[in-house]
Amino acid sequence: MDSRLSRRALLAAAGVSAAGLAGCTAGYRTGTVDATAGLEPTSTPARTLENAPLSATWTRELPGQFTLSTPGVDDDRLYVGSETKLTAVSLSDGTVDWQVEMGGLTHGFTAAIDDETVVGSARDIVGRQNIIDRGGTASLRALEAATGDERWREPLAVSASPVVADGTVFVPLVDGEETAVTARDLDTGAELWTRTLSAPDVFATPAVGESVYVATTAREDDTSSLLALSRDGELRWSKSLEGAVHKGPRVAPESDGETVYVGTDAGRLYAVSGTGDEQWEATFERGVNTTPAVDDERVYATTPRRVVALDRASGEGQWSGMVDHVAKTGIGVGGGMVHVGGNEVASFSTDGGDAQWRIELPGVAGTFGSPIFRDGTLYTGGCVKVKGSSLYDHTMYALD
Repeated sequence: MDSRLSRRALLAAAGVSAAGLAGCTAGYRTGTVDATAGLEPTSTPARTLENAPLSATWTRELPGQFTLSTPGVDDDRLYVGSETKLTAVSLSDGTVDWQVEMGGLTHGFTAAIDDETVVGSARDIVGRQNIIDRGGTASLRALEAATGDERWREPLAVSASPVVADGTVFVPLVDGEETAVTARDLDTGAELWTRTLSAPDVFATPAVGESVYVATTAREDDTSSLLALSRDGELRWSKSLEGAVHKGPRVAPESDGETVYVGTDAGRLYAVSGTGDEQWEATFERGVNTTPAVDDERVYATTPRRVVALDRASGEGQWSGMVDHVAKTGIGVGGGMVHVGGNEVASFSTDGGDAQWRIELPGVAGTFGSPIFRDGTLYTGGCVKVKGSSLYDHTMYALD
């Protein structure tokens, strides 16, 4: 199925001119909360890796030129995109199990893993929005997780990382002036549907729950959109956001449905129900440019120098921690702690925000992506530069 959503239809779905759909988007605002009001950020002195409370059980160097995204992960391996290769790195000892040439830049994409299949992407994209021509081939590929053997390949103009749910791969596409979301069968790569959107480009990873939630880049008036598509590709609702979305939304289940959390560079964090009703909007003095993280009680967001924990029900700030330069890296939760990547990797207790450690990794640029916590080990990546004008050398660390 190839469906086109016109700009008029998009506005109608947002409740601008279609009375029949106005109920999906009317009466959103339930209140705006200053997320950091009165919160003094906790911190701890940064230590070098040699003097840190965590030590590196292994490191793995990878070739690179640009800052990387968060690796994909399963019970056995990290799947890291660097330069034009996708590399499978063993969680246990950092050995390279396999490496596949993808034909285009892979650093901007996180691989998705499901049913012993790794879905990787390649396209010459720099800076999360800038498509460049380096002669590379854009593609979406499914590989055997254990061996890297190819199951299928499609030459798609991927613009953000894929997401796999219930045997279906969902991935945004940007091809010239056309933006779309496509669904592919995980086993065969066959097209299930493609929804073309008359909306700004999509360079943020979708979130999949009861719906497929897609965030767009900013328009000329510095607004963007959060769209909800059914699992069959039909538009359910659209919500306007203030500012641009740099990283994708996060969806979390609730007792009566689900909630989508998304941040913008205008210093906004939105909590929107699965039916499109805004639950709350929190404001920050700086942009929220990473995908939020959630646990049972809280949602966690970052600004360029802070991590903030907010109550999931109300959006009120509960605690704040100081981290050096986390504008566009990542955040993860595990082991009763929030782990943040920036010019260092820092961890805070989820209950109260007590600073656990800040560790400076070698290099000028620091960490990339979201630190990953698995079975007592913290996995993170470092973008190493000898000096500011150098190209990157990338290293994965396993910290215990």
